[in-house]
Amino acid sequence: MKILGTKFFGQEASVFILDTDKKNIFAINSDRISRIKKDNFDISPIIEKYPYEFKNIQQVSYPFDNFDGSDSSLETKGTSFFWLKYQKYLRFFYKPQYRKDINRPFSFFEKIKYTFYCIFNPKLIYFKIVRDIFWVFYKRNKLGKSFHFKFIDKYIKNILISYKINFDKINYLDHHLCHAYSAYFLSSFAYKSDAITFTLDEHGDNCFASLFLFHNNQPNLISKSKTKKFWKGNNSYVTSVAGLYSNFTEAMDLVRSSDEGKVEALAAYGRPDGNLLNELESLIEIKDLSYEFDLDKYKKFSDLSYLKKIRKSVGDENFCATIQSWLENVSVNLLNKAYAKFPCENLCIAGGAAANVIMNYKIFENTPFKNIFITPPMGDEGSSAGAAIITAMKAKENLEWLKKIRMPYFGTEYSKEDVLKAITKYSNIKYEDLGDKWPEKAALSISQKKVIALYHGKMEFGPRALGNRSILANPSDKLTRDKINQKIKKRPLYQPFCPSVLEEERVRLFENSFQHKYMATAFVMKKKYWKDLPSAIHIDGTARPQFLEKKDNEQYYKLLKKVKALTGFGIVINTSFNLHGRTIVNTPEDALVDFFDCKMDELYIQGYRVYK
Repeated sequence: MKILGTKFFGQEASVFILDTDKKNIFAINSDRISRIKKDNFDISPIIEKYPYEFKNIQQVSYPFDNFDGSDSSLETKGTSFFWLKYQKYLRFFYKPQYRKDINRPFSFFEKIKYTFYCIFNPKLIYFKIVRDIFWVFYKRNKLGKSFHFKFIDKYIKNILISYKINFDKINYLDHHLCHAYSAYFLSSFAYKSDAITFTLDEHGDNCFASLFLFHNNQPNLISKSKTKKFWKGNNSYVTSVAGLYSNFTEAMDLVRSSDEGKVEALAAYGRPDGNLLNELESLIEIKDLSYEFDLDKYKKFSDLSYLKKIRKSVGDENFCATIQSWLENVSVNLLNKAYAKFPCENLCIAGGAAANVIMNYKIFENTPFKNIFITPPMGDEGSSAGAAIITAMKAKENLEWLKKIRMPYFGTEYSKEDVLKAITKYSNIKYEDLGDKWPEKAALSISQKKVIALYHGKMEFGPRALGNRSILANPSDKLTRDKINQKIKKRPLYQPFCPSVLEEERVRLFENSFQHKYMATAFVMKKKYWKDLPSAIHIDGTARPQFLEKKDNEQYYKLLKKVKALTGFGIVINTSFNLHGRTIVNTPEDALVDFFDCKMDELYIQGYRVYK
C-alpha cells in the first residue's frame, strides 16, 4: 500500500510517502525545493520535481479534520485557496527568493501589472479569480464548517488531479493525533511497550496540546487542551502555550513561527523577571491534565505594544529568559501530573514546541520518565508522517519495520554522476575525486580548523541537519562560532551551534544524558571540557548534540573517528548546510551555490572535494 501523508500547504508544507510493500519512505518539505525558508506555498514544487515518487498513490491523508475556523487556522487550512491557486504563476512572474519577497505588500503598480498578467496569461482566465472570490463570500455565510471543508477538499483534489495523481480517497485526520502517531511509531517503543505522547504546538483542530497513552499500538486519549478564540480589532487570536511564546518572539521584532529558537538562545544570557513570571503563571492552570487559560489575562499578552513595554522595562535577555522559564515550568508541571496518574516509563514528544531543546532537557531532568524520545520531524512536517502512519494502521498494515529505521534520512539523494554534471557547469571550479577516502580528508581539514560543508547520501527529514547536509567545524577553536555566524550563516552572534559527538564520547563529555541522535534536546557538558571545546557549548554550558554510532551513518562515523584520532575528541560542530534566509540545500546545484556564496573553505560532495 502506498500512502501520501501531506501537510498540503502553508508553513512546513510537506509530503511523507509511506510504501508499506517496499518498506520505503520518501519525505521532504516544499521549502527545500523553493529554498524560501518557511515557505507558505503548497506541495506542487515537490510533485513537479519528483513526479516518479507519486506514482501509484492509493490514499491521501491530511493532518487536519476540523474546518469550522474556531482555532484561527484559516491560512494553514487553506481558505485563502484562490490566492494559493494562482500564486505559482505569479511566482514565475516576480521570482521571489526569500520569505520577505512573498510577504511584502505589493504597490499599486505591481497590482495592476499582476492583474494584466492574469488576464492575458493563456493558462489563467481572470474571471476564474473573480469567480473564486465571489464563491468565497457568497458561500461562507451559508455553509459554515462544511464550506471550509469543501473548499479545502476541492483545492487538494484539483491539484492532485492536475498532476495526474490517482487515489482512492482523502482521509482527514485530527492534527494532534497525527503528531502523536509520528512520535510513537518513529520511536523504538512501538510494537514493544507502552508510551505517553505529549504534543505541543501553536494550534491545530481547536487544540494546542494533547496527551495520549499508547497501549498495544492504540492511542488512548488522556487529555486535550482546547484553544479559545478571541478578536482584537479585525484580527483573531487563540489561547495557546506555544502561541504565547510566539507573541514574545514577535515582541522581540523577530519572525513569528520561525525565530523562536533565537528567543531560546538569548534566554541563556538573562534571568527570569520575578514579577513577569508570576504574572505569566497566573494566566494558566492545569485541570484534568489539560491547560486552562484565563482568557481576560491572556488577552493582555497578545498586545504587542504591551509586550514591548515590558521588554524595554526588563531588558531583552530577561524578557526572553522569563518566557523560556514559563514554557519549561508549564510543560514539566503537566507531565509530572500525567505521570502521577499514568505511571509509564516511556515518553514521546512532538509538535512545533518540541523544537525547544531546553524545554526538552528540563523535562528530562525534572520528570520521572526513564526513556524519552523527541521525534526528529517535530513540526508540522511530522504531522504528515503521522497522517500516513494512521492510515496504514487503519488498513491493518504491519509497520514493525519502522523500528529498524535509526535515522530520518528520508529525503532526496543524488548520484556522483549528478554531482559531476553540476560541478562541470563551473569553468573556474577546483575539485578532486577522493572516492571512499573523503571522510579522512574532511577530518584532517577540520583538525586544521577549516570550515567545511558536507553533502552525501539522503537528505534529512525535519529541521535538523544530521550529517548529510551539514556545515562542520572544529569546536576547540573559540573563534569558530563567531566565524560561522558572521561570515557564513550571517545570523546573531548569541546563537549557539550543535555538535555531532561519537556515542562512545557521551559519558566522557556530558553530565546526565541519554542516547539521543537527533539534536532535539540539550545536555550539559562537563565543566572541565568547556575550555577544550568552547564553540560546542552555549553560554550556560549546554549543547544540543547528535550522539552518533557506526550503524547510524557509517561515512559520517568514520569522519568523527578520524577527528578523534587527530584531536583527541570525537566531536565536531554541525550546523545545517544553508545560508541565512535559505533552507537546507537539496540539490547538488543548491550546495554549490551556497558554497560559493559564503566563506567556507571546502565542500565534500558525494566523494568529491571542491575548493576555491
